[in-house]
Amino acid sequence: KILALPYDRVYKKLYHSKALQGVKGIFWYQGESDGNFTKDTALNYANQFDKLRSSWKMDYPNLKKIIVLQINVGCSGNFLNIIRETQRTLPEHYLDVEVMSTTGSNQGDRSNDNCHYTEKGYEKIADNLVPLAKKLFYQIESPDELILPANNI
Repeated sequence: KILALPYDRVYKKLYHSKALQGVKGIFWYQGESDGNFTKDTALNYANQFDKLRSSWKMDYPNLKKIIVLQINVGCSGNFLNIIRETQRTLPEHYLDVEVMSTTGSNQGDRSNDNCHYTEKGYEKIADNLVPLAKKLFYQIESPDELILPANNI
C-alpha cells in the first residue's frame, strides 16, 4: 500500500469538498532540513521550489500569492545561509511570491532547539502575517514598511 504524502492528502480533501477554486494563497514554511544535507541540496532549493510552485499553480487555479516564511537563523545545518538567501530572492523571480522573515524573534519565543518556536512565538509569527494576508487577499491597505521585511519594500 502506498501512503499518501501531505500534499496529496490536502489536495484530495480540497478536491472532494469542491474547494480548489477557493485557494487564493499558500503559506510555505519549509527549508530547515534542506540546510542539513549537502551544499548541492541547499543549492538545489530554488529548483525544488520552482517545481512545487508549478504544481501549486496547476492544482489551484485561483492561486494569487505564495507567502514564503524565511527560515530562522537558529536552526542547525551548515548550509542554512544558502536556503535563507534563496528564499530572500524568490520575489525577484516570481511576481506571486512574498517573503516574510522569521528571524529576529525574542529568545523566549524559541523552543529549546533554538530553531522552532513556542506557542507564543508562533502566535507572533501569525500576528506578523495577518496584515500581509489582509493586504494581499482582502485589499485592506497597510504600508509595506510595516508588514514586509526590509529587502521587499
